Amino acid sequence: MVRARLALVLAVASCTPAFDRPRPGGRDLAGERARGDQRVDLAADRQSCPPRAHATVVLGPGGECGYVCEAGYYDCGGSGCDQTVPCTPEELDGAAVCAKSLALDATHVYWFSGDAIWRAAKAGPGAKEKVADAEQGVETVAALDGDPHVYWIVARDTGGVYRAPKGGGAKEKLQGVKQPRVLAVDGENYYWAHVENNAQTLAREAKGVKGVVKMASGLTLTWALAVDTSHLYLTSGGAGDGWPSAVQRQEKKAVGPALELIAGKVAPLDLAVSSSFVFWLGQSAIERSAKTPGAVPATTITGLALPGRLAIDSTFVYWTTPGKGELSKIARSEVNRSADAAIAVAAKDGNERPWALAVDDRHVYWTTVPGAADHKDPGGCQGAQGKLRRVRK
Repeated sequence: MVRARLALVLAVASCTPAFDRPRPGGRDLAGERARGDQRVDLAADRQSCPPRAHATVVLGPGGECGYVCEAGYYDCGGSGCDQTVPCTPEELDGAAVCAKSLALDATHVYWFSGDAIWRAAKAGPGAKEKVADAEQGVETVAALDGDPHVYWIVARDTGGVYRAPKGGGAKEKLQGVKQPRVLAVDGENYYWAHVENNAQTLAREAKGVKGVVKMASGLTLTWALAVDTSHLYLTSGGAGDGWPSAVQRQEKKAVGPALELIAGKVAPLDLAVSSSFVFWLGQSAIERSAKTPGAVPATTITGLALPGRLAIDSTFVYWTTPGKGELSKIARSEVNRSADAAIAVAAKDGNERPWALAVDDRHVYWTTVPGAADHKDPGGCQGAQGKLRRVRK
């Protein structure tokens, strides 16, 4: 799960990064650069891309030409930066009650609201569909392409890990565990952390095969969990102040202590992983590090005001700032930028606070909670009506 996070006025929006062709004579960028994590926008690279009106070049995952609209111009239909008014978000659910988590697969978006797990088709706004009944306390919803189920956890002493068929049906309680906090799913297993002996245990179970494997025990407070092809990544708390103090990882098939990647009071509330980097969201900054223990972190942006949620795609880092009612992004290639460099994704909406966050190749999705909300938890929103929205990138 990922725990609880555009600029003040919407002045900048991006074109959908249409990485339409390799640059003429463009070299193969080595390593992660070729996949979009540490692209270097050299002048020569940008000049090799054909110009587009009202757009700035951003190199794509393999060095391809991509474009970001200049301030005051927007790409709302995918035809280029030809609009001078902000793109209008679509409302997928106008009665999302305390929706703390979003999940995406190739065709649908999934969320918890009120007393059920719901889904809506990505193909266009339409009637939401009920997937399954769910009790209060749902913290994380997870879905995966190719898996016929949607998964969620209920963070209560009598809670647990659940799943139900995506198309609707009876829920199945996979695990009855105390206060599960985070959840991740891959093609073989589902993973979670729960309270055991006054500390947290990281565990896994193979899909369709009964038998829990305890991967690590004695962990302190865990706010976020992510998975890639070989490892789990999590935040670990400590120092007695309730804030996470390290980013850790654990081999997916291993049993034993989680290995620290970044130690010290980095206080990550949320994290996301790419093919070679882990990104985390702290109380005032977004940082990243190579997936190598002892690597030196790099700061993407500083001066944030208690952000809450984090998501990434091949080009941008996205985050929510509930207390300011903002949803923002910045290029992943940026280093040591201040908060005023953030790009607004959608305009503020009255007293609504953007909360849960997810992105795919065409849209940014988010939920809102009414009234006051801090960056850790939308406390006090039980029974209040929020929204589920999306906007074209």
